[in-house]
Amino acid sequence: MSELLAPSRPVAAESPLLVAFCRLDDLLAQAVDAMEFRCAPESAAEAFPGLHVSASQARRLLELPPGRPLLAAPTAREPRPGWDLISAGHIGWRWLRTRYGLSDLELDVALLALAPEADLRYERLYGHLQDDVGRKRPLVGLALDLLATTAEGRLAARAVFAPQAPLTAHRLLALVPDPRAVEPPLLAHFMVLDEQITDVLLGQSGLDRRLARCCRLETPAAGSDPEHEGLVRMASRSPGGRPPRVYAQGPAGSARGGAARDLAAGLGVALLTVETSGLPGEADAASDVLALAFREASLLGALLRIDDIEGFRLRPDEREVRERVLAGLLAGHDGPVVVEGAGEWAPLDRRALGFLTVPVAPCGVAARRALWERELAAQGVRAAPADVRAVADRFRLGPDRIADAALTAVAEAATRTAPDAPHASGAPGTPGAPGGPGGPDTPSTAGAPGGPGGPDTPSTADGPGAPHVPGGPGAPEAPHVPGRPHTPHVPGGPGAPEAPHVPGRPDAPDAPDAPDAPDAPDAPDAPDAPGRPNAPTREELFASARAQSRHRLAALAQRVETVYGWDDLVLPPDCAAQLAEVCERVAHGRQVMDDWGFEHTLSRGRGVSALFTGPPGTGKTMAAEVIARELGLDLVKIDLSTVVSKYVGETEKNLERVFTAAADTDAVLLFDEADALFGKRSEVREAHDRYANIEIAYLLQRMERYEGLAVLTTNLRRNLDEAFTRRLQFIVEFPFPGEADRERIWRVCFPPRAPRDPALDFARLARDFQLTGGSIRNVVLHAAFLAASDGTAIGMPQLIRATRREFQKLDQVMPGAGPDAGGEG
Repeated sequence: MSELLAPSRPVAAESPLLVAFCRLDDLLAQAVDAMEFRCAPESAAEAFPGLHVSASQARRLLELPPGRPLLAAPTAREPRPGWDLISAGHIGWRWLRTRYGLSDLELDVALLALAPEADLRYERLYGHLQDDVGRKRPLVGLALDLLATTAEGRLAARAVFAPQAPLTAHRLLALVPDPRAVEPPLLAHFMVLDEQITDVLLGQSGLDRRLARCCRLETPAAGSDPEHEGLVRMASRSPGGRPPRVYAQGPAGSARGGAARDLAAGLGVALLTVETSGLPGEADAASDVLALAFREASLLGALLRIDDIEGFRLRPDEREVRERVLAGLLAGHDGPVVVEGAGEWAPLDRRALGFLTVPVAPCGVAARRALWERELAAQGVRAAPADVRAVADRFRLGPDRIADAALTAVAEAATRTAPDAPHASGAPGTPGAPGGPGGPDTPSTAGAPGGPGGPDTPSTADGPGAPHVPGGPGAPEAPHVPGRPHTPHVPGGPGAPEAPHVPGRPDAPDAPDAPDAPDAPDAPDAPDAPGRPNAPTREELFASARAQSRHRLAALAQRVETVYGWDDLVLPPDCAAQLAEVCERVAHGRQVMDDWGFEHTLSRGRGVSALFTGPPGTGKTMAAEVIARELGLDLVKIDLSTVVSKYVGETEKNLERVFTAAADTDAVLLFDEADALFGKRSEVREAHDRYANIEIAYLLQRMERYEGLAVLTTNLRRNLDEAFTRRLQFIVEFPFPGEADRERIWRVCFPPRAPRDPALDFARLARDFQLTGGSIRNVVLHAAFLAASDGTAIGMPQLIRATRREFQKLDQVMPGAGPDAGGEG
């Protein structure tokens, strides 16, 4: 073994890492000498050294005093070079020594564990010194034998491996039990240096790979936002020279992330962001990753940013555990920290106090518009100003998400083969997309007397009656209603090219649309230049913005694909007009509340809530889909099975999670069968009644604070609490359809490409069968499958058979169909 060691070789002053290994070699050289003195075989006849202990070797071992290190040299000396010299020349060793206060003994332990990662010859040396060639990594016992010179020192050195000692408490070193031993003692545990510490000591830079899923490292550019200059000055004058600790409080759509960036730039340090949405779901695993992030920030000298404290505490059953873990890590951290959240927060551990709470206002419409324009310009494109205004007004995104959404929109636009081509894979309502105007699945116009294919039926594909979709070419910023600029198209009347008629409102000339005329020259001109990227269309901007808002509600609600448009909805004129007013309320909310100052006249929330009530199958859920599609927003249906709990207080907690996440989604919330949540309060006769009433009272208050659009549906309005219905902005009654409406529904349920028997009698179907729109859709779909099975077009025989099945499902007697129904009467 002596040829593996060269303790007398000169130290390479230009390589601080080799200086440390010279120290280790000196230690091992003394150990090899001691090993040869005490454990070497007396003759060559002693076979299998390392696998067999001879009697003479046993006698020499017994001659040692109890507890004395086995490998202590008879004349031990301090190895050279010392740790002062090593740490002075190596930043990694210096960081370990100063940050965690490691002693020379602890540094030697770390060096022992590091060596095999740098040079495999140390595996052979460790196998020799441990008298077992299979043990290629150092055991705790070997470390004590190498680094202690007396029995007392060997016992005292065990404290280095205690759970509260720096090496183990800060997870710098892991103790792995020998797999070949049964319940091995501490001495039979292998020492394994943490992989990131190994990389640091070996001079390899980069973020810990275990943090790749939830952490982001960046170097913020200088030049802070003027709003944050005071924060930077205040933080730079922290009392006692302690690093600044800031709690940036503001909604998720605010620029609270900018405070951390500006503070890091002002301090001249890197920024390490912990994205709590990427942390593991289990509390223990999340705590481990968070501890690594704190250590990484200390290693890099970076400002640590926790981007969403509510997301970290999202699971109620683990909230206190996670809070205490975070408080402990904050208490032991000596670097700058920024924690972000929407509500009140303070760490549980008093040692972690001293956070400065900085309110961060949400990004206003003007700020969001400027951010969109800046990010698109950075990609070399210029979208139409009207489209930028629309997406900035509709989606409350912060700077980070606007930057991401802009990149996505530009990438989507680049997939188009021609600048003017519609987005082939657009969201519902995108021109040319399935289900959108001009798409293959576009249903016929609802209000046309002739129905699809009839002589009086105007085509909806790319024609005057096509429904208005936000993001469509030339679409205005808000829905269009005749007599008012910007209201949605509602079926049931003759359509004008730009402003379809809403039943119940007089037609108006096109003059009100004149103010939008200046937007026409604003169309993006970037694609006209050869070699320049396509500018995103409005639907591409909306789609990328929606994608930024979806992740928070994925575990709490179900996103509904909005396939229906106004032409699919058959309602009385006044009911259709009310739905248009809901769209107007959302579309013009920023203008009325912010620009006109009505926000200061309201004591309650600025959100919009609507109740859709009526018998089952009358179109309540479909209407919510139409509204969401018209506004260009996602529709998320709250899953009551994940919200309502039999345990006291759990329903409120679950709903708080829903509303908190929804505030960041810019989606339309749909509470289907809302009477399960918003039922009447009852007389208190037992404890359960009292808690149920508290639950309803909480819901009333929470709904008032929600700033988005919430749609609630119920079959029985009288089941809802009166105090709740008074707080609603809209209550829309969906009546059972009359005969005329039923005929329109029968017609609109047939797609244009569906083969139909010319003898279909829609008037008779509407007269003979009193069914809701939902039931009629079921009948038409069932009849289509029957016709496909029969190999014929959809005719009266199939419709009568399907109608009979629908009445059976409803547990009702089907009225007679007459003798000409193909034998199905």
